[in-house]
Amino acid sequence: TATSQGDHRFDARFGDYVSPSWMADWLAIEQEALAAVRTVDPAKLDGEDLLTYESFMYGREIAVEEFRYPSELLPVHQFSGLHTYFAVLGSGKGAHPFRTTQDYDNFLGRMDGFVEWVDQSINNLRSGLAKGVVLPRVAVERTIPQLAVLAVKDPKQSVFWQPIASLPTTVSAADRKRLTGAYSEKLATDVLPAYRRLHDYLKDEYLEHARDTVAWSELPNGAEWYAYLVRHHTTTSLTPDEVHELGLKEVARIRGEMERVKNQLGYGGDLRSFFDTLRADPAQHYTDPAELLAGYQSIQARVDVAMPLLFARVPKAKFE
Repeated sequence: TATSQGDHRFDARFGDYVSPSWMADWLAIEQEALAAVRTVDPAKLDGEDLLTYESFMYGREIAVEEFRYPSELLPVHQFSGLHTYFAVLGSGKGAHPFRTTQDYDNFLGRMDGFVEWVDQSINNLRSGLAKGVVLPRVAVERTIPQLAVLAVKDPKQSVFWQPIASLPTTVSAADRKRLTGAYSEKLATDVLPAYRRLHDYLKDEYLEHARDTVAWSELPNGAEWYAYLVRHHTTTSLTPDEVHELGLKEVARIRGEMERVKNQLGYGGDLRSFFDTLRADPAQHYTDPAELLAGYQSIQARVDVAMPLLFARVPKAKFE
């Protein structure tokens, strides 16, 4: 996180984010911060100070509550996970910089941390099996091919070799030789075998015990856990049932708008056939790339005009 925010003091580290000691430290930091902010009297705050106070307080409370649930026993899945995030970091196309010799040495340190995380994750997955906190089979089946792609044997065929293949010209000849050898050895003996260990464990041991259900409520204490996740991701106090009901109402509202457009155009069939007709209508498709871009740019112009009507402060960066 520090690296992605431009703070490069910790570029040589990759945390064992799911180990008992890491989890304990993380919880202690959140609790200490929560205790500290509770010493502030919100009645003496207003404006942005009050907003910052409330936001920080909410962030710490929701973070502390998360420790009631054993998310560390589900450290890997197909949508996101440190196994893919680390590959992006190491490919040279992520947040980790590869501009100087020190940048390259820093990532060698990160490799050690990743290997520790892999082995801890395997231990956690094994503990999850014993406790009934298990990934759905459909998720495991989609994670295994991801790992297979990353778990190559030849370091030079790995995504982690890309920064070595494009070493900056500012790196000295001696450092180029040293870093090439160090990356080759570290990938061959540590990182790529770690990917293979995780792949083989999921494929050969974990998969047969993965659950056939997909609902979070099927996990131990799953209904309460799921309700927490809804609060966490929506920043509301809505229950899962209330969110679902809201979704049904929105679908009905949007379908009503679609029906209105269909009727305005004088189309007599149902919505499904209306969609099919629109898709087949050449007038609804761009034929030239420049025309397509111009269409998007016209939307951008409308957005730019509308932004000051909604927001007093807008980002300096433009969208592309």
